[in-house]
Amino acid sequence: MPRKTADTLLVLIFLFVATPWLFSAYLSWQAGKALHNVNGVLVEAVDGIASDTGALGQNLREGGIIGQPDMRKVRARYKELRSYAALPDQVMRANNSVNLVMLDLKKEDGWEIPVGVDVSGFGSSAMVLVSNASMLVDITGAQTGQRGKIAVESPMPVDMTGLELGLLAGLKVPRKQALVIDTIYGDKAELSRFCLNAKDWMEHFGVKPPDVVAWHVHGAKNGIKLARSGGVLRLSEGQASLVELGNLDRVCRDFMKLFRS
Repeated sequence: MPRKTADTLLVLIFLFVATPWLFSAYLSWQAGKALHNVNGVLVEAVDGIASDTGALGQNLREGGIIGQPDMRKVRARYKELRSYAALPDQVMRANNSVNLVMLDLKKEDGWEIPVGVDVSGFGSSAMVLVSNASMLVDITGAQTGQRGKIAVESPMPVDMTGLELGLLAGLKVPRKQALVIDTIYGDKAELSRFCLNAKDWMEHFGVKPPDVVAWHVHGAKNGIKLARSGGVLRLSEGQASLVELGNLDRVCRDFMKLFRS
């Protein structure tokens, strides 16, 4: 066989063998990008939380958390969670509205608070859970083909169960406190910071201010469960109050110039 022909065959064999692997690597890279679209220390930035110098370790120390989790295990778990991330275009195509739920959570013992989310009735809507507590988010009702339905923001370690491939839309670790507001009539500077953060999530999902509704859950002790039915967000379990603050057009009406920048 001529040398040139043999070389050509070797190249073709290499491409045949390598193409599936390269395509898989490309999809994984794109999934990682989906988690980089939101400002902060995210799931993919696992090297930033590998030791006590990382955001989570620092937040735990400053929060005075007793019985802190092993940060090496947390880092390994975040790597696993990354594999459930939807691609950026999937996050945007799958959702035309977002419920931004701020959770005022308290636990009488331990450090991890259970938060249940039934995604079976989400339809073309997604949910972002924002809290300053460490949460165990238990997903139920996930359906095959659902993409980018749940995202979480917390400065403390978060774990998730019941995830299906592509269901995770994002996981944000703010370097200090997450901004949890319970009224639109409070401090203007605080409300402005909330609107900037809400804008990040709005752009992440590719929606507009009227399509993002802010909620506040108050008085939740030792866990709650959220669901959406009939197009309305509901508190299906737990003793707490769920208050709708309004969409970003209303909540951030004094800061709409932020959304045009």
